[in-house]
Amino acid sequence: MESIRELRKICQRSKKESDNSYGRIFARPISIYLTKLFLFTPISANQLTLVSGLLGVIAGVFFVIGGHWNGILGAAFLHLSFIFDYVDGEVARYKKQSSPKGEFLDGVILDFIHVFIFICLTFRAFNTNVYILNRSLYHNPFIFIFGFTSVCFPLMCKALATNWKVIHKQYEIKLLAEDRGRDIHLLRLFSSPFVYPGIMNVITIGAVLNILHFVLIGYGLLFPLFWFGIIIWLVNIRK
Repeated sequence: MESIRELRKICQRSKKESDNSYGRIFARPISIYLTKLFLFTPISANQLTLVSGLLGVIAGVFFVIGGHWNGILGAAFLHLSFIFDYVDGEVARYKKQSSPKGEFLDGVILDFIHVFIFICLTFRAFNTNVYILNRSLYHNPFIFIFGFTSVCFPLMCKALATNWKVIHKQYEIKLLAEDRGRDIHLLRLFSSPFVYPGIMNVITIGAVLNILHFVLIGYGLLFPLFWFGIIIWLVNIRK
């Protein structure tokens, strides 16, 4: 078996430049060790993708249970889920198991985790008697409205352009053509809290500070605005 250094060249070189900061700084340095472990097993890349989804489900269960420490454990499992999202790709590249089927499964699992986590955050807020607008309205129906928008509007964004990365790439090409590198950085800064792993990092901060209900409310309000922003970008790109 190759050393960790050699495995990095085999499994990570092709993705290193396209990785976001979370992948470069946090996920890739950890994932390669898990990758080496799983290379000794007959477990396939697609099976590891399913493991990633299972870890996301466990994270959601901890969120629903409630409590400060359970929220932190939920955030930890959420990070582990996304590390496995890197592991499955590295195993696929080493074992030459990359395929359109695997990419499709990877995207489905990512969307599933997003939906499941925000549903769990909604029920967490509901069960802990979070009130909005009126202290007398426990189990406030607004909680479910924010939960609904935080789930539906990101999926509507993907329905517009299949994948947010496509939108970002097209817009960045447009900005590069106009020599507007500064605007690219502003675009990435603006969009990062609305795409993974930015969403996960915001949830983690909310779990540590024990304010996950505010995270849910914030995304419930901001995701619709981000959706309208995406529409504007698409119109500008296609002019």
